[in-house]
Amino acid sequence: MEHHCHVTTDHCHAVKNLVKALVIFQPPDLLRFVTWYLKRRRHVDVPKILLVAPPNHRLDTDKVYVALNIAKSTGVVTIDRRNVLNRHRKKRRDNKDDDDVCDSTNFMTMLLEYMKAKGASEKGWVLLDIPNSNKEADMMISLGILPTHTIVLNKPVDLCKTQMKIDKFNRIYKNIEFEIKMKFRFTLKEINVQGKSIDDITELCLDQIIRQKPSDVPFVPRVIVIGPKGSGHFFVASVLSKRFNLVNVDFDQMLDRKTITSNRKIAEETAYSWLKEKLIEDNCVENGYVIKGFPRTRADFEWLDSTEMAPNRYYIA
Repeated sequence: MEHHCHVTTDHCHAVKNLVKALVIFQPPDLLRFVTWYLKRRRHVDVPKILLVAPPNHRLDTDKVYVALNIAKSTGVVTIDRRNVLNRHRKKRRDNKDDDDVCDSTNFMTMLLEYMKAKGASEKGWVLLDIPNSNKEADMMISLGILPTHTIVLNKPVDLCKTQMKIDKFNRIYKNIEFEIKMKFRFTLKEINVQGKSIDDITELCLDQIIRQKPSDVPFVPRVIVIGPKGSGHFFVASVLSKRFNLVNVDFDQMLDRKTITSNRKIAEETAYSWLKEKLIEDNCVENGYVIKGFPRTRADFEWLDSTEMAPNRYYIA
């Protein structure tokens, strides 16, 4: 019996890029490098979801079940605000309910630790009750915790009744909802859940997350261009920047500007910090970027890939 192996153009292109990466990085441990490379490719575009619903309403309960169903279907990590706080309390062996006194900075530190412990950057995530303030939303952006999908569940209600029954919690929620819609508007989708079951709501969410046509999904290219000296990769980066209106990030030029008054060698951590500051600027977040001159080593590549502003496209010249 004959067996036919169907090799697509995409497969050939992937193998070609892998070979180029091996030539450029020349890793001492080939097997480990290939494993890491293939794993990275699988997790480049994992879903990262903000799921938002009003408090003191059936939707607030339903969204938990919807999030769990989404996680079951996509493999992402469900991250509930209460779970983040409970993990922190357990870690400190403190049972005191300190949700009200936990400031945004402390909570974001807890969130990053929780995401790292759960492998959320590689698996993807769905956040519940996060962010819960304008400051937290700003900090998410500054830390590079950026959703690929922002889904707001809402249910039309009688306007007069709403005006009569607006309480403190609903006023706070409406302010937060507005901020979330504005700050993450490029990934926003509002879903009317009037008369729909949890399963129906889940299906509508999944349509946005995994079944939507790529052309309909807001996409922000984050590109790295890699190549040896003389390969033309700087020229390629310039062309991509102009063609797709991407921010052209010249790593060497950035270092030169930062160190123009100093002759001291720049520490690796400092250079990483400067680059991250650049990548979380509004124009990079909203329009995307193309980096030239970085990464140079495997350590650089792994650091960039571990950030929430990791590249989702790469070109090897």
